Amino acid sequence: MLLPSLILADGSDADDGDTETGQTYISGYIYEPRSSGNEAIEGVTVTVKMTLSDGSVTRYSSTTGSDGGFDINVTSGFDSSATYSMLFAYQDYTVRSLPQAFSTTADSEGYYTVTLPSPVTENENTYYMLTDDMSQSSGSDMRMVLMTSTTSTLTITVIYGSDFISGAKVTITNKTNEDDSRTEESKSGGIAQFSSVSVGEYYITIKADGFDDYKSTLTVGEGGTSVSVNLTEKAHTHYLWGFDLAHVMMLGGLLVGILMAIAAWALHRSGKKLDS
Repeated sequence: MLLPSLILADGSDADDGDTETGQTYISGYIYEPRSSGNEAIEGVTVTVKMTLSDGSVTRYSSTTGSDGGFDINVTSGFDSSATYSMLFAYQDYTVRSLPQAFSTTADSEGYYTVTLPSPVTENENTYYMLTDDMSQSSGSDMRMVLMTSTTSTLTITVIYGSDFISGAKVTITNKTNEDDSRTEESKSGGIAQFSSVSVGEYYITIKADGFDDYKSTLTVGEGGTSVSVNLTEKAHTHYLWGFDLAHVMMLGGLLVGILMAIAAWALHRSGKKLDS
């Protein structure tokens, strides 16, 4: 069996000829699912916990390289009869799916129990390959670890027809936690952007001068969500000196009516004086 190229804990390549022989490694790959295909995640901290029959625990850690590969040296104290479990930690990411060799749920510390596959020997080193890389075919137990971010980026573009609306107040509220509410103002290009948004369902409200309030719901998904909202102009949106023209005309008509009433009253008073 030809092993895929691995990034080792010491930064060397698994088949570069310089690796110390007689070592035991637990290896695999971690990717993030994207619409364009799975993408390697660099910098994931992978920890192996080895629990012996007497209850003693030893932990080994490494981080993934630019190809998403991890290769953890577990030579010290390795016991094939021990119980092994693994923890994956990276920013706000969470495990989305694991190969069949892993348990479906994690323990209280976040470790997933794993059954080590049959080892493969190369250059006198022993490798327990838990997952495959993207360039090789995947069998029932040779699939990659998939991790996804629990937060996302939401971009809302506020428009009116073909015009971008800046200065609009855009508010999003988590449907399952209404305390999780944030407001941003649309900038140039009508864009209001929210970063580190928890994935899920949200209420959205948009308020802008001269337009009807917009209310709806949307879903924030993994990998970023972008939507455009077309506002509706209010029925009376013409302004005079900063005032709604329709209301100005209404008040003007009321004022004219009052003046006419005063004039009629004054005329009536003057007529009485002439009669007397």
